[in-house]
Amino acid sequence: MQKRVNLYITFILLRILINVTCENSPSVIIVGAGPSGIAAATKLYENGITNFTILEAENRIGGRIYSTKFEDEIVELGAELCHGMKDNIVYKLANVYNILQPIEESKMNFCYSSQENVDETFFYELFDLFNDVYDYGFNNVNDTISVGEYLTNRCNEAITINYKNDKQKLKQATEFLDFYITFLTLYSSPFSLFDLSLPLYYQKCEGSYIIIWKHGGYKMILDILMKRYPDPKKQLPIEEKILLNKEVNKIAWKKTSNNSKNIFIETSDGFVFAADYLIFTPSLGVLKNTHRNLFVPHLPENKVNAINKLGFGAVSKIFIHFPERWWPTTDSVNFQFVWSQEDKELMMREFPFGPSKSERTWLLNVLSLESMHEKSNIVTAWCGGEFVPEIEKLTDHLVIDGLMYILNKFLGDKYNITRPYAILRNNWYENPHFRGTYSYESVESRKEGTSQESVLAEPLKTSDGQDVVLFAGEATNPIHYSTVHGAIETGFREAQRIIDTRQ
Repeated sequence: MQKRVNLYITFILLRILINVTCENSPSVIIVGAGPSGIAAATKLYENGITNFTILEAENRIGGRIYSTKFEDEIVELGAELCHGMKDNIVYKLANVYNILQPIEESKMNFCYSSQENVDETFFYELFDLFNDVYDYGFNNVNDTISVGEYLTNRCNEAITINYKNDKQKLKQATEFLDFYITFLTLYSSPFSLFDLSLPLYYQKCEGSYIIIWKHGGYKMILDILMKRYPDPKKQLPIEEKILLNKEVNKIAWKKTSNNSKNIFIETSDGFVFAADYLIFTPSLGVLKNTHRNLFVPHLPENKVNAINKLGFGAVSKIFIHFPERWWPTTDSVNFQFVWSQEDKELMMREFPFGPSKSERTWLLNVLSLESMHEKSNIVTAWCGGEFVPEIEKLTDHLVIDGLMYILNKFLGDKYNITRPYAILRNNWYENPHFRGTYSYESVESRKEGTSQESVLAEPLKTSDGQDVVLFAGEATNPIHYSTVHGAIETGFREAQRIIDTRQ
């Protein structure tokens, strides 16, 4: 193995000698210009380490922060909310400029597919009941049981105890539990709650969990990090060090240090870079799909084990622009779709288009519809669960047809629903530069008994103990994984490792 590594590094060195663009290779390479990569770069620069380059595979910066225009409005294809206030670096950095706004969660309007009368307060009662069961497990159950198994057992017990003498409520409560279990996939991104573990290591930041950006979108945090906001004249020269469309396809690193470059990186367009240090920030999804062919030599087995066992899934947001507001104009709306068992069976005949499995169809993964704000003609359809990868592959036309079927099924008797002008979405799972949205503690990672995020964060060292390959990104944060503030913390953390070696 070592002979193979040495031969590869020799090959890379020869490539560098004939590649004039690499004559002044930086001392630090940062792979990924998402929040962790940008955070690392700004910390390095502000501490006097300016000889770095950021390689970004996409044609934009931001990673899983993706604020963009849709019909003259800013929409968030990626991260959307700042979660919590205390010990939240995003809140700390942005709140001083008065550009964050905590809001109350919009009232859920539970809609039932059946034409039978249902008391909406009953669904609110069930939602509170199931939330109490989940919160109890979150705070008190120290076990490797999956969230799906835990909720199925405990919620069915609660349903039986409370509604066993009312057949209609018993039926509707069981149907609502199916909705609730899929609904929770939106918050942790697994394709199944039976893969998601009750969290052991995650720590919530105190304060409001629904904090929006008053203007500019989540990309404002990148501007703040790079000092482009609030005064562009004080902007750090970070962007000029970013190379876009630079997909990394090979990383070679030396286990022995001899005062020369330790890292050799090859990009898919044939360029080669050499550096003393590497900060690797791409997603856990990328690592799951590429680590075997990406790193020379292969990553150590404990890190491979962490990569394989930690969870990484995806959710989908579909922004829908209607020609006019057919929903109530007085306030924001938040429609939640609860299917009756009869209508689940009926939809396979009424709308037999798109993916299905075991008598379940992708339409069941379209869980809710929310308006952007009171005056907007744009609403967001939220999708979570097992069909998200297949939903990403559907044509826009079929997605719109499916959404119209759902809206007419649930709301057609109340509103004159018009067909949308356009939809906008981002295929996070299908994109090889992401392969999903964010990480979670899986049942398998929980069984290891130690934080696998911490294992993933461990640097690769030379034989004399020098940290040379450093890992950042939300999945390497043992207490704030799956969040932007967690990603930024890890960028600062890995930059500090390099700073400490220079002092």
